[in-house]
Amino acid sequence: MTKRKDRHSAQDGPFAPGDSPRVTRQSFILRVWGDPSGEMRGYLCDVRAHVRHPFKDLSDLPALIRSLFPHHRPSQDDER
Repeated sequence: MTKRKDRHSAQDGPFAPGDSPRVTRQSFILRVWGDPSGEMRGYLCDVRAHVRHPFKDLSDLPALIRSLFPHHRPSQDDER
C-alpha cells in the first residue's frame, strides 16, 4: 500500500524544496446572508485565530481579504 501524500504539504506545488518563498496557509469560512431590508451581510471567519471579520457590502470583501495577508504583494492581476 502506498502512503498517501498530505494535501497540505509545503512540498506540493511547482517549486523544488528551498526554491519557493515561505508559504502561509490560512483557512477561512465565508458566511453571507441577506437581511430583511434586502442588503447582503456576512463575515469572514479566520479558522485558526477564531476571529470574525464582519462586512456589510460584498464590495468590501477584497480589501478585507488583502488586510488579512499583510505580507502579500499585490500583482497586476489583483487589481482587476
